Amino acid sequence: MPFFKNLKKIAPNVTLLAESASTAYELKDKVLKNELDLAISFNCGDYPHPLSTYPLDSEPLVLAVGGSVKIEENAFKLVHNKINLPFISADLSGGPSKFFLRHLSQLGIVFENQMQVGSSEAVLSLLRNNCGFAYVFESRCAEEIRSGQVKILPTLLGDVDLGILLLKNKTHTETPAISLMSKLIISTLQNRRLERNHFIERTCLMKRKKF
Repeated sequence: MPFFKNLKKIAPNVTLLAESASTAYELKDKVLKNELDLAISFNCGDYPHPLSTYPLDSEPLVLAVGGSVKIEENAFKLVHNKINLPFISADLSGGPSKFFLRHLSQLGIVFENQMQVGSSEAVLSLLRNNCGFAYVFESRCAEEIRSGQVKILPTLLGDVDLGILLLKNKTHTETPAISLMSKLIISTLQNRRLERNHFIERTCLMKRKKF
């Protein structure tokens, strides 16, 4: 990421350790326990004291199918409809998949089955080959959408964004290096046009509210 390179230029003697987590909840727990100085995380909607959040951006989620799939435009807006395709996901236990599957269940929409594949690239490959439908970040399939290999179908959910934020613990002593890192993350990743009002409530999938 660019801010790692920038930090190395500004503070060449500072050593950073970066790690990933499988879920936003895991990252939140590590920051809360002071196991991490800070985290860049998707918004999971529940940040009790002493956690502090700084909104960075949000990613639109879309319902995607292969460009050649023969399916009614409003198929996913029809209550109790049957979709003759499997649901594809890189992580069926992840927030976007759970959120969309819950939505389909509430509408009584049924489909062939669920397929968990190894990566987002595998999801895109299956979509390009018209092998199912997926609820994905629009940015991940932007090129395929432009080329017509993948198309977007409407849902009753409307526009849905998943928030991205910087997460820290207010009680954790912040070193000059971490303070600098925070500033670089914000300057690099912050979307200046981001709507910050009600960010936590609006961009959390499982606790989402409309404003």
